[in-house]
Amino acid sequence: HNTAIDQANNNEVIYYFMPHEVSCASSTDHLTNTCMIVNRSTEITKVNFWTTKHWSDSGYADDYRPESINYTVHAFIYRNGTYEMIDDFVDKAGVTFTKRGNGTSTEWSGYVAGLVKKYAIDGVDYDIVYAIEESNVPTGYTMSCNDETITVGDKTYCKASENDEGDYTVDWTNSITRITVEAKKHWNDGGHDEKRPSAVAFEIYRSVNGGSMELYRTTYMVKSWYNKSNDWSLSLSLVKTDKDGNEYNYSYKEIDYYNRDTKTYVSNDYIIDGQMIGFETGDNTGSVNTAKTSIPVKKCFVDKDETKRPEELDFELYAGDDFIENLTLTSANENEETGCWEGGFDNLPAYDNNGNEIIYHVEEDTSTMVGYELDEEFSTCEVKAGENFAADDENKASCTFYNVQLVDIPVVKVWEEDKKEDRPGSI
Repeated sequence: HNTAIDQANNNEVIYYFMPHEVSCASSTDHLTNTCMIVNRSTEITKVNFWTTKHWSDSGYADDYRPESINYTVHAFIYRNGTYEMIDDFVDKAGVTFTKRGNGTSTEWSGYVAGLVKKYAIDGVDYDIVYAIEESNVPTGYTMSCNDETITVGDKTYCKASENDEGDYTVDWTNSITRITVEAKKHWNDGGHDEKRPSAVAFEIYRSVNGGSMELYRTTYMVKSWYNKSNDWSLSLSLVKTDKDGNEYNYSYKEIDYYNRDTKTYVSNDYIIDGQMIGFETGDNTGSVNTAKTSIPVKKCFVDKDETKRPEELDFELYAGDDFIENLTLTSANENEETGCWEGGFDNLPAYDNNGNEIIYHVEEDTSTMVGYELDEEFSTCEVKAGENFAADDENKASCTFYNVQLVDIPVVKVWEEDKKEDRPGSI
């Protein structure tokens, strides 16, 4: 626009140059096809248009943000119950923010100076409503207006508001595009919350375009969040695409337990699942941790001649009728205090996949037990795994076997009479 003075009426005249034919309003002068002459009082109100762009992309500013972004200032009037765009009224519509000038700041700010507040059509003044449109939302981001919006046709614009100084302000946000997924964890431990660690650690992996899974980050589930529940879950907001717009495929796996006090990973009372689990698996139970237990085995000898003991003895572990594993004890396993051979079956699941307590029993292989006999009355071999998991080490049930050494005792029967024919056939 250009400014001149109408000497006859002592008014300032503002010329708004238009790309199409308009009629001159409130003037005896006519500039056909080139301008619209609007008579105003001597002082014409002009305002600044302040813009602020927010970035919601913590940790991704360097990689994802473009070198610059463009936005357009649009002007509207409201009449006949609807907004009408008058873009030809604005002579500084295109504005650019640059990364160089704003860096990794979460706010990029700028302004357009010298905009007017009124627009006249057929002698009627209308308030101008300003709004912005971001020309090209960066790849990997979505745009949202932080205040009111204007919708014209199929487009929505971020509406500016007037501040205390009479200027216009508008702000909007570019958020990195994310998806929300849920990691799940189930405790198969009979509800023994007291045995669970203070936190559980998970590794999140991702791939793109069918490539190999790469470690993305580590996250935690904290025991205090779940109030003794057997099922834990954690919602995760993950970046949807890489900076080129390729969608990520995510998976997760449990790695170990995390002690928040000592800031170390610990694993002692549970069997870690450790499987890679895809988030797309839906309602599955996710990572399952099963209580683990051990069954101590003791072999005690009741004898006076240790040289007669076998070199080794074998024990077989069963869950019901199913053979689980074998244990071999030798003199190298002797406890100096008790004199018994001691060992055990370790890292056993205390519950099956349905959450039922497993009952184990141990059988001794007696084939190598020459010169000894198993004292079944004082030998115990059945253990409830769930109870052993809940108990401390001193109170764990054990399988103890007592082998009694056999000795030869000569027996002599002396007959004092001479008549052999009177003796019985046997005694």
